[in-house]
Amino acid sequence: MKTNKSFLIIPLLLLIMESCGQLNEPPGNHSNFPAVSPDGQFITYFCFPTNGDKTTRGVYIMSIDGNNKKLIYPQDYGSVHGWISWSPFGRQLLIQEGIITLHNNEFKEIRSNKILDSIEDISNYTGNFTWAPDGNSLLYNIKDSIYICDTLFQHSRKLLLQGIGAYWMPDGEKLSYMRNGEIYIADTVSYKEIQITNDGNWKSAPIPSPDGTMLSYVISNI
Repeated sequence: MKTNKSFLIIPLLLLIMESCGQLNEPPGNHSNFPAVSPDGQFITYFCFPTNGDKTTRGVYIMSIDGNNKKLIYPQDYGSVHGWISWSPFGRQLLIQEGIITLHNNEFKEIRSNKILDSIEDISNYTGNFTWAPDGNSLLYNIKDSIYICDTLFQHSRKLLLQGIGAYWMPDGEKLSYMRNGEIYIADTVSYKEIQITNDGNWKSAPIPSPDGTMLSYVISNI
């Protein structure tokens, strides 16, 4: 299933930018990487102040209508990377630095991502950490290798699969990922692969629907 990138992402970003304007924030504030909570009630995103903007850089949360914006986790310049991902039960946020635990949508604590700390060359990191459907493990890429680690960032194992942009399927047993621009699905037990696309177009972000019957993705060279 082909999905228009602008249809999925741009309206949500416009909502965030509009909410900043409603709060009379100075020009130059840049917001990105929005993520909607599992219950559909809140949006989290990164805020990047520029051009002398005095807004604190970091992770923010607001209600789905763009109101009640507040800072969850301040960050130093240069520390913001990748996407924000809500845990399946909506109580934690996964960012590249680690896992933020929330209490009533307020910051409680952050668990440091020790996996990235152990990577000698961070440029080899090619994919965001994402939650397993049960919330008990995380998936990530180093170059074209796919790994699973626990949510304490203590134990990690390399899967016998090669690909980038790996993402859990809803059943928690299969993965979607890309190799050479094409999309694959594989079982994490048998490692049996199924090639989903074969049209020669370079693709990214193969994300399954909630019931796992469809995949959305972006075609880069159309």
